[in-house]
Amino acid sequence: MLLAAWPGLESWTHSSFLGLDALGWVSFISLWIIQALIISQGMESVRKFQDFCGPAIWIVMIALAVWILAKAGWTISLTSTPHPVSVGEQWRQWFGAIGLILATYGTLMLNFCDFSRFAPDYRTVKRGNFWGLPINSTAFVVVSVIVTAGSLEVFGEAITDPAELVAKVGNTWVLVLAALTFAIATMGVNIVANFVSPAYDLANVWPQKITFKVGGMISTVAALVVTPWNLFSNPTVVNYFLGGLGAFLGPLFGVIMLDYFWVKRGRIDVDELFNAEPGSRYYYRKGVNPKALWAFLPAAVVSAVLALVKDFSAVAPYSWFIGTALAAGLYALLCRPERAAADVSAAAEPATTEG
Repeated sequence: MLLAAWPGLESWTHSSFLGLDALGWVSFISLWIIQALIISQGMESVRKFQDFCGPAIWIVMIALAVWILAKAGWTISLTSTPHPVSVGEQWRQWFGAIGLILATYGTLMLNFCDFSRFAPDYRTVKRGNFWGLPINSTAFVVVSVIVTAGSLEVFGEAITDPAELVAKVGNTWVLVLAALTFAIATMGVNIVANFVSPAYDLANVWPQKITFKVGGMISTVAALVVTPWNLFSNPTVVNYFLGGLGAFLGPLFGVIMLDYFWVKRGRIDVDELFNAEPGSRYYYRKGVNPKALWAFLPAAVVSAVLALVKDFSAVAPYSWFIGTALAAGLYALLCRPERAAADVSAAAEPATTEG
């Protein structure tokens, strides 16, 4: 966007530091500061920003789809591909993509309560998930496919990055406006996926000292220190990173879901959740559930090996599924006595608080 508005800034791209040129640093730090300011204002500020980001990216993507369809004469092929593969390979890549997407969303699934806690009722949560996931996501995928297929028809290559496609419009102001919208949308996704969850996690680790805002600032600094552009610059690294992430989040998800729905039968004592005294219902052993750890650790090791060792690259995208199933199975074996006790308790005390 900056290069389109001020071509003279091209000289700022000739030298680099830690894998990013001077113009890249200006861009990254600018967005970094804006995100830090938004997260520092609390969740209400995040909500208002999200209300703007969603419609903004939709407007640009629909405009891009209409433009590419017009350039293609309103006729595109959804079956053409520059890299033909067998039907079996198509299915393998499709399921592999699903695995990597689940690894990406694994953080949000585990931290869903960070958002649902602000919903007025359960019906609102279900309605938001219905419109936000199957409806919105499917519609966005359809538009993305149309845009990519159109780029193959018009330019002879499949352009999967909408920002690169916008650059081919040829109008500086259109480029600037679209690039700015993409930047805003990126910040919207980044704040929700990579700031809110760790901010609450850090606050829960040390609630006496770390508030949501402080946790957000810690996450902000960490986001700069890991130099994420170096991860994003290599598709192989992206796949390994997501596969490794899923390898650890999958087992955690399996344990948590099985514990709530199967062991606890969906019943919790809300007051006891906030009781950290020895002997309380959820104190376990010094505040740690050893059975959960015994199920998580071996499952995480197995799924991490499958995700990160090159010899298992064929199954690496499925590390989330494997880790989830393995951890859930192990936890079920360890918790059979506790499950039986929960059945007895549920029969004796039907009025237990519903989770």
